Amino acid sequence: SNSDAQSKRSENVQGRSGGMTFFRIVAATRAWQRLAKKKKRTTPAQKTVANLENTYKLGPDDGKHFLPDKAEEILKEVFDSRLNGTTYSSEKSKLIATDLAAVVKGKIKALETPRYKIVCNVIIMENKDQSMRIVSRSIWNTDTDSYATYTFRNSSIIAVGYVHAVYFE
Repeated sequence: SNSDAQSKRSENVQGRSGGMTFFRIVAATRAWQRLAKKKKRTTPAQKTVANLENTYKLGPDDGKHFLPDKAEEILKEVFDSRLNGTTYSSEKSKLIATDLAAVVKGKIKALETPRYKIVCNVIIMENKDQSMRIVSRSIWNTDTDSYATYTFRNSSIIAVGYVHAVYFE
């Protein structure tokens, strides 16, 4: 009986210390994170940064201007394909607007207009024959900077998208 009690005691101790608890998992995760940071610090950087001189460009290269007509075509294509048959939902409109802005911005960046900063905004509202005025003001260079806008309408929804392209000197 004495040996039975001793074996039960050793089983309890092994059972408690042998299993993975939440705290052990957290401690192990932190240890791995510390090792990963340490490893990153000790390995030399494989990327070499080239020192480039300033170009002092005040405008885009020939053929590399932002084209508002192409941006408007992209807005129309994306809005028409994604919003056709869509009904207004206040819960979904935020997600749809975010998605539309990201898709439009990605497609406009794919036009490869270097040194342009692209800002894309999308507003979605319910179509209840109401009036809405959207105003945007900025200070920019009219020779290099531009914008494009498109409004989509169906019986349930109105979506307004506008893209500003500002040349970054």
